[in-house]
Amino acid sequence: MKKMIAVLILGIIMSLLGQTVVSLVQNPYADINWSTYNQYKANFHTHTTYSDGSESPSTVINAYANANYDILAMTDHNFVLWPWDAYGAPTPESLGMLGVRGDEFSNSHHDNGFFNFTVTSATLEQGIPNVESNGGRSHINHPGRYYTPDDWAWYIPWYRDYPTNVGLEVYNQGDRYPADRQLWDNINENFFPTEGKLVWGYSNDDMHTMSHLYHNYQFMLMPALTQSDLIDCMDNGASYFCYEPSGNGSAIVPRISGITVDDVNKTITLNATNYASITWIGAGTTTVGSGTTFDYSSYTDQPFVRAVLDNSNGSSYTQPFGFVTMTTTPPVADFSADDVSVGIGQTVNFSDLSTNNPTSWSWTFTGGNPSSSTEKDPSVVWNASGTYDVSLTVTNAYGQDSESKTGYITVTNTASISVSVISGSDDVEQFMADGSMYMDSSDLEFCDDSGNQQVGIRFQVVNIPQGATITSAYLEVRADESDTRTLNHIKYAAEDIDDSPAFTTSAWNLSSRTKTTNSVTWTNPPSWTAETVYNFPDMSSVVQEVVDRAGWSSGNSMTCIFWKDDSDADERVADPYEGGYPPKLIVEYTVPEMIIPVIPANVVTSISGTELVIDWAISADATSYDVYSSNDPYSGFAFEANVATNQYVTPYNDAKKFYYIVAKNATK
Repeated sequence: MKKMIAVLILGIIMSLLGQTVVSLVQNPYADINWSTYNQYKANFHTHTTYSDGSESPSTVINAYANANYDILAMTDHNFVLWPWDAYGAPTPESLGMLGVRGDEFSNSHHDNGFFNFTVTSATLEQGIPNVESNGGRSHINHPGRYYTPDDWAWYIPWYRDYPTNVGLEVYNQGDRYPADRQLWDNINENFFPTEGKLVWGYSNDDMHTMSHLYHNYQFMLMPALTQSDLIDCMDNGASYFCYEPSGNGSAIVPRISGITVDDVNKTITLNATNYASITWIGAGTTTVGSGTTFDYSSYTDQPFVRAVLDNSNGSSYTQPFGFVTMTTTPPVADFSADDVSVGIGQTVNFSDLSTNNPTSWSWTFTGGNPSSSTEKDPSVVWNASGTYDVSLTVTNAYGQDSESKTGYITVTNTASISVSVISGSDDVEQFMADGSMYMDSSDLEFCDDSGNQQVGIRFQVVNIPQGATITSAYLEVRADESDTRTLNHIKYAAEDIDDSPAFTTSAWNLSSRTKTTNSVTWTNPPSWTAETVYNFPDMSSVVQEVVDRAGWSSGNSMTCIFWKDDSDADERVADPYEGGYPPKLIVEYTVPEMIIPVIPANVVTSISGTELVIDWAISADATSYDVYSSNDPYSGFAFEANVATNQYVTPYNDAKKFYYIVAKNATK
């Protein structure tokens, strides 16, 4: 009997091994009680005469109230129209509506801030962090105005780093940017499940004139018409949105009355009315199903699916459902490095490429720092030249596997780095008339912008080891405009500090920084042609001065400062971070090879008069020797002296004492 049970258990285990299981792990409608929750009609993007709209706040608000909207955000450009009655409009309460305090931050790419924020006129780069720090909510507007679907990577940090940035406007003012749905899908395909959340879609009128009304709206699924319920709804994606081409406010688009998920049979089923067809859309904006029910049991290795309901009057869209595919097989180990031939002190970033969903990682890096790691994607530095082995063991609940690569990393004592500006606030201008700081300039004018100014460019994560010898260093920029006028000079240096801090808006924040003693003068720079890349003259001495600082460490930040000291009114103009070609710092350097001196041998002691003399054989590659002593041969050794020759003389006494000698040089 026991043998039969054992065989049965083995059979069950064997049947499980190799199975692939799809799990729906992100369901925006999981907590919706469709029988008790209300569907509140909303528009989150509206303008009045207080920015570039054609109608007064009262006219706009009454128009939406008369069309039975329940939720309305007034989002004039860089202006907070709140409370409504302060601007001659009725209060939300008098209309039975929920009013949302809003602002469209418009000084760069546009985004809407809702509820709580303290800035009014702002860029997206300023607005989203401000909303985050104040506990509000935001979403990015009409992305098709700036980017194509292939530019999805630009958006990832704004959703990864700012959880209160909940959505993307995928319908705007009718359907001005049809490719925005594809951009939305590309973002979610590359964002989920890695970041554990999805980006929710929004459809907004972006109303400026009365002809823009009623084309785009959102149904928010909430237990009550309160701000707290609305915030929860926005966070969880508990909504669906519509596009009505006619915009007359009376066309009957498809309406969703229920969504049921069957975790056992792996299905999503929609209950809806007024639809002619239902299409299920997956990654790549591809059709992956049709009809009221989507069977995801075999929907493997796919991040999400969403539904589109169509009829002759318009379309309704669900938010995406997120999936994770799990396998019941052991992992297969594999990995890669972003660079396998590097210089001493350069960081190597490793990526786990293992399949079958490992849950733990054990890395070994011969000669590396660190020499081992349990991170999924670790970073390692080697401080001596040579070739080094790397190995990885990965594990999941069903087993483990290892991969070793012999001589995988080659480290030399010469290296080069190319570091680009990675933030819009890292290239700035300071006007010398009043010290004001321009943090998000559309271009960088070196020397003059209708007046004397300085330019600051900060490079983060500069991977140069402390003490490296700089053989070449220069700044690479792209000309923003053509300029043939004679320019006397551009001067530049670096901030003389171990780790340069971020710029602030405080007056004189650039020019007040201490410059390096070394500087470079670019005399009579040549004419520039727009869209052409130019290199500034070599600044090795400037970079060397910073890298030689006692507190410098590889990975610190370094700031370059550009100025003039004459009355010349000409300039050269380059693209900033916002211009699409961020400035680059390109550096070549060498690191002294580590030479380990030979261990001292043939140590001999003798007494000469009142002195104890210790002699030893000269150690190859040693330039000096440290002498240590102790009364205990096994512990307690203390430093006594450093000597330049292979002999140490000290007063003699008859107390028992033990010595050892350490050979040294400049590298070890």
